[in-house]
Amino acid sequence: MTRKRLLIALGVALVTVGAVWWLAPRERRGPFWDKYQRVQPGMTEDEVGAILGPPTYEEYPGGSLGPHICDWDEEQQMICVSFDYDTTGRDPPGWGVAKKRFLPETAWEKLRRHGTDMRSWKREWP
Repeated sequence: MTRKRLLIALGVALVTVGAVWWLAPRERRGPFWDKYQRVQPGMTEDEVGAILGPPTYEEYPGGSLGPHICDWDEEQQMICVSFDYDTTGRDPPGWGVAKKRFLPETAWEKLRRHGTDMRSWKREWP
């Protein structure tokens, strides 16, 4: 019985260490990450373009007059920026950064964004 308990304790310890390692926030570095850090909410498209260059992809889910999303790719990393019309924080009002996201996300970022709703995790898996 002692050997069985030891094996169970070892298994639980290995699973715990694996989960902590998988969920541990990873430090990101590199020039592409530095550019992402420079993009701030409220920046205009021209300001973002001066930092990241021309986008590799643009999408207009709200039509030509609605909010739009631009993506920048570099190797296996991507920066996604959502632009929306801002009338509150700028003079004169205009299009500005509403949200930004760096991909691939770490497991910790996914957990924070989705919580324990595994259905939303599954929708994003290939």
